[in-house]
Amino acid sequence: MNSHVTKLTSERELPMNFIRFYSVGLLLFIIPFTRELFISITALSLLLVIGIVLYYHREWNVKTVLLFLFIVCASFLLEMAGTATGEIFGVYFYERGLGFKINGTPLIIGLNWLFLVYASHDIANRISGNAFI
Repeated sequence: MNSHVTKLTSERELPMNFIRFYSVGLLLFIIPFTRELFISITALSLLLVIGIVLYYHREWNVKTVLLFLFIVCASFLLEMAGTATGEIFGVYFYERGLGFKINGTPLIIGLNWLFLVYASHDIANRISGNAFI
């Protein structure tokens, strides 16, 4: 890997680069003539971010893999039930930005929830020093 890419994805630089990455995404969404571009790359950007996060995850074992799979599958099923009934999160639907859907729910939504749970856990752990908060 060339040194520029290595620096961009180094563990030390990653938090600031995520902030930059999401800031550019926010700008693409805010500017009317780039909004369609933003929507078209949303799923790809989510895959990129979750891929980088999982690449830097340190404690890989069967329990971790099973937990990650549970989060992805359970959250997808909850989202699918929610979009079908409106009972869990209220009435809502997904448009085309997140790609292929099953019963109106994008397949990628489970990875989105995995990222949210992972990031929330990491932030809570850094603040409190307790991994179980």
